[in-house]
Amino acid sequence: MKITLKIKIGAVELIVSDIEKSLKWYKEKLGAQVVKYYKKWRCVDFNIGKSKLLIDMGEPNTSWGSEELKRAKERIGKSTGIIFETNNVNKTYKILKERGVKFIQPPTKTNWGETIATFIDIDGNEFKISKSSK
Repeated sequence: MKITLKIKIGAVELIVSDIEKSLKWYKEKLGAQVVKYYKKWRCVDFNIGKSKLLIDMGEPNTSWGSEELKRAKERIGKSTGIIFETNNVNKTYKILKERGVKFIQPPTKTNWGETIATFIDIDGNEFKISKSSK
């Protein structure tokens, strides 16, 4: 008997060092729309563009417990695994560059024919942009 799981991605967790500075950066540079701000927990849910995926951005704090706090701090400044899709990588790259976004890889054609670019936020968290497959 095949059992189907009824699950979906609820959010992607992004750890930052300063929630206020990061929220300002994401709103100004990427046009993030705040869905909910949990000030007590130093956590924000927001959408970017047409994405229906919530990014749960949090600042590590002692209420997490020492082991979780340590793991969270180690994740800051690493690749997020998040890829934003766009219809035109070069145009999006240019717009983001004009907004002051720092790219660590300009638009580059991969061996499999996809064009991607990689940028970082103010904590060094890495994101990619690629052409939408639609």
